[in-house]
Amino acid sequence: MSDYISLNIEVTDNCNLNCSMCDQAISGGLPHGNEKGYISKDTWNKILDSLEGFDKEIHISAFWLGEPLMHPEFESLIRTAFERNHKNHLFRDLKIHTNGVLLSEKRTDAILDCASMQGLSPDTFTFLHCSIEAVKPETYKLIKGGDFLEIVKANLLHFLDMRAKRKLSFPKLTVAFIVTEENREEARDFLETWSRVFKKRGLEFQVTGDWPPKLMDTIYFRRLNSSDQEAADMLHQEVLSRLNITSGRIEESF
Repeated sequence: MSDYISLNIEVTDNCNLNCSMCDQAISGGLPHGNEKGYISKDTWNKILDSLEGFDKEIHISAFWLGEPLMHPEFESLIRTAFERNHKNHLFRDLKIHTNGVLLSEKRTDAILDCASMQGLSPDTFTFLHCSIEAVKPETYKLIKGGDFLEIVKANLLHFLDMRAKRKLSFPKLTVAFIVTEENREEARDFLETWSRVFKKRGLEFQVTGDWPPKLMDTIYFRRLNSSDQEAADMLHQEVLSRLNITSGRIEESF
């Protein structure tokens, strides 16, 4: 039996992209089959209230089938959660999965403000996971349904630079590449591009095809969830082999 509880809190099921492999596209834009919405502040606070008194650690992912940064009160929600979490009595950690398009300077500031709050473990805001899938703008647009690749990269570079400016180690950044037929030939370029980003900033990082990764900045080659899972797994393994990622992981950190 697990000695912790993993809790996904879907702050919205709206999304600003239409990724070809995602339930947003597969479901015709209705991943839950009904009208989309945003979590209310009242519901958010009731969920936080409910975390009092557990005898197990709570690990929160503020994400499910939508883009959490679309919530009009995103900054307020996460600030409230961290302000109420003195000495980590409500949750051990929190993480965000995003496509990075809306990772504005304001949202980066809010995330880093939370990560640097006193009275919490320094790794409470554990990581920011960003799915990118491409190096070329045309491939990004084909897979993601929008022309935002350069915006995403600029947002993530700003995030890393502001994290360094504040002398913070967390949240760690994961840049993810879901392996598909459309992007398979860009995998090495993706590895080299983001390796340069991390190395230029003197950051230790890992390259992996497995989840969960070690708790550090990460380049993650993820297998596609597919109706033909055997073919997707074979494609994933082929790319890992070409990149010399054995057993799903390049064991050496950089």
